[in-house]
Amino acid sequence: MSFIYSPTILQCMHFKHPSCSAGAVRKVMDYEFDFCVGCDREMWIDGQCHKLEKGCFVIRKPGQIVHANGSYDCYMLTLDFSNRKPSESYSRNEATKMQEEFSSPIWDILPSVFKPAHYDDYVRIFESLISANHKNTNKTPDALARINELLHLVVSDAYLSGYPLNNKTKTPIDEVYSFIKSHYSEDITLDTLASVAHLNKNYLVRR
Repeated sequence: MSFIYSPTILQCMHFKHPSCSAGAVRKVMDYEFDFCVGCDREMWIDGQCHKLEKGCFVIRKPGQIVHANGSYDCYMLTLDFSNRKPSESYSRNEATKMQEEFSSPIWDILPSVFKPAHYDDYVRIFESLISANHKNTNKTPDALARINELLHLVVSDAYLSGYPLNNKTKTPIDEVYSFIKSHYSEDITLDTLASVAHLNKNYLVRR
């Protein structure tokens, strides 16, 4: 079976940090995903403050500058899309080599923080990944399937949540998305969407 995403799991754990003290400022080295199950925390990502509470999903990318303050109870997942071998002693705070950017027009515009709709599904997926022995997580038959399920849920929930996306300039696909949101009750054709995006309709379908 083939999957769209085939990253290496660097770390997956249930992390609790009850202290309300401020965390150190650090540079993100890998792709980090946190799912909050009990939080009262403020997190700054590239200077923007986000209020975290139960049900929030956090996405951090290599090169971003982050720090936080407050209590934290979350599932933590760190992925590598460059086929780097995982280390048994991996720690986000001690990673020294920044992962190469995973180029994707979808991931590039996802919000840093949003509240997805499928809370129980996220818990199930994370618990499934954590239950595997850490050293052998990437060898677990269904680990890649669970990662793909998670990433597809993230993409879907981020769009459905109505949260503003992080794109600084609108892409043709953003224009199509905005048009559909504004004209969802109308009979929208592929030719119309291609005209909105100024793209060939076959290329638009592939995108």
